[in-house]
Amino acid sequence: SHNAGFFSLENTLSVALDYLRTFPVLITSICILLRELIIIQSSPFTKDYRDIYKTIQTFQDSRISVKIASLVGWTFVYQKLVETCRGSYVTIGSQK
Repeated sequence: SHNAGFFSLENTLSVALDYLRTFPVLITSICILLRELIIIQSSPFTKDYRDIYKTIQTFQDSRISVKIASLVGWTFVYQKLVETCRGSYVTIGSQK
């Protein structure tokens, strides 16, 4: 693998997408069951060899919500992901 030893958000999303696509989105008159991905990560950066923004768009098109808890602080691409995918982004330890 090109990024052995480094965190890859794109790879994480791709693997999760393959798995989450096996679950249908159930919509009834009573409730909507949506697919959601929760990421807990401790890397201040992501090393991606494919277009992360294309993968983020695929998540948005698939209506998968993404929530991220970061142990090391704020990162632009993580914020972009949760904004695009109706999620939330928390940085642990930075709460006042």
